[in-house]
Amino acid sequence: KLILSETSIFDVLHSFYFHPNVQVRQSALEVYVRRSYISYDLISIQHGFLSDGTCTVQFSLYLPLNHPNR
Repeated sequence: KLILSETSIFDVLHSFYFHPNVQVRQSALEVYVRRSYISYDLISIQHGFLSDGTCTVQFSLYLPLNHPNR
């Protein structure tokens, strides 16, 4: 629901990047990627961790062939 919502979430989303719950942090990162790159087709998204426990997200996407900027 947050991905397609018309409300702006970017002003509060960053506060969840360091939440004590790992699932909340991972979800916040994924929502950021999906909202930021909504014009693209997301091929894959993978969550990971740095050696210090920081959550990471790695993703692949492409601009659709029918996109006006192609």
